[in-house]
Amino acid sequence: MKNKRLIILILALQFLSISFYAQSAPQQTKEEKKKAEQERKAQEQQAKEQQKQQEKQAKIDAKAAKKSAPVAFQGGYDRFTNVTTTGFQVTTSKNDEVFAGVKIDIGVAASYKGTTVPQNPDDINVRLFIAYTIQAASTARDHSLILLVDNESMDFGQLQVTTRETYGSRIRFTRAVVVTQVNFETLRRLANARTIEGRFSGVEFQLSPKFIPTMKAFLY
Repeated sequence: MKNKRLIILILALQFLSISFYAQSAPQQTKEEKKKAEQERKAQEQQAKEQQKQQEKQAKIDAKAAKKSAPVAFQGGYDRFTNVTTTGFQVTTSKNDEVFAGVKIDIGVAASYKGTTVPQNPDDINVRLFIAYTIQAASTARDHSLILLVDNESMDFGQLQVTTRETYGSRIRFTRAVVVTQVNFETLRRLANARTIEGRFSGVEFQLSPKFIPTMKAFLY
């Protein structure tokens, strides 16, 4: 009789255990699904935020690349003189604003005999030039140029006037180009610089971000 009661008790406990599992198991699965759904939504939100950041950074990088992209070289071969010329010209901050009626461009020009670049650098005539515009009433007599390259001064002294013209009716302006001979060591120093500032005829200016990458493309 006792064994029969014991068997009944065991069967009852097993039934209760199965019933409890059957009730708790679906509830546990529902909680797991809810948690999984929350994690999925959080991951989707994180992915969207990352995509927004990547798109934002891509626009910033594209703008910076466009701003600092090298400018096109100008020049060509003259078969009458058998001379090839090449060079570039970029603006400075004084082309973004008028300071005492002054606008300043800076550039590099090179020339050599024939159509093939000489292996000897001494056979290449290289000039650093300033093209500026100034009100005729305040015609510049001082053509001195100093560049601050990585906070170190490079004094080019007085530049030589090669062309000069005056134009305008009510307000007269003078446009001129002044040059100085430079060597490849100087160009390499400019090409490998991190920062370059300048002062021409007493007017300070900032170089275009295009200058350094263009100088590197010009040399290499």
